[in-house]
Amino acid sequence: MVRKIVRKKGAEKRKAKDNGDYFRLIDEDSGKYENNFPEWTKPFIDEITEKWYDWDKYKEETGIDVLKMTWCSESYGKEGCFLTLENPEDEKEITIDLEKVPTKKVKIKVIFYEEVGYQRKGLNSQFYDDYDDGKIGYFVWDLKELKRYKKDYCDRQHRYIYPNGEKSDFIVTPKKNFQKNIIDNFVQDECVVCFSW
Repeated sequence: MVRKIVRKKGAEKRKAKDNGDYFRLIDEDSGKYENNFPEWTKPFIDEITEKWYDWDKYKEETGIDVLKMTWCSESYGKEGCFLTLENPEDEKEITIDLEKVPTKKVKIKVIFYEEVGYQRKGLNSQFYDDYDDGKIGYFVWDLKELKRYKKDYCDRQHRYIYPNGEKSDFIVTPKKNFQKNIIDNFVQDECVVCFSW
């Protein structure tokens, strides 16, 4: 996704907050992300209030120290929202009903954005290998680097193959698509491209 860094005020800010159209500069474990953002983004830093789970209060109420446990899974459905964790000491799993966990309001620093470009597929296995190996990250802030991504991580033109293995007449053009959907929508020192799956 190509995201343009923007300022928001009033109702626009509330709507962006409700939609989650912002980057947090801190996470719930107080890990600061600010260092991942270039200097030109600093004037866009804003502040919002989020509702976070109050795991300290939960520990006081239940004796369960969630922060020392290993995350297993989360489930959301008609029955409710549940978090399953494993205690590393005895390897027993516990499931927590998130509706019963106390919450607290926390002010955090954020940077708002608007999506200006999107592409769902088209990167090769080398991209995923390099991402998993930590050679590349979630953010790309530089046009020169995006051009390298196009060269190194976009496959060559090929015929689309159906899930049953049959080739179609449809030609897939990953490099052309990346140019049109990502690079052509990117403006240096105004945008960032985020890669996730």
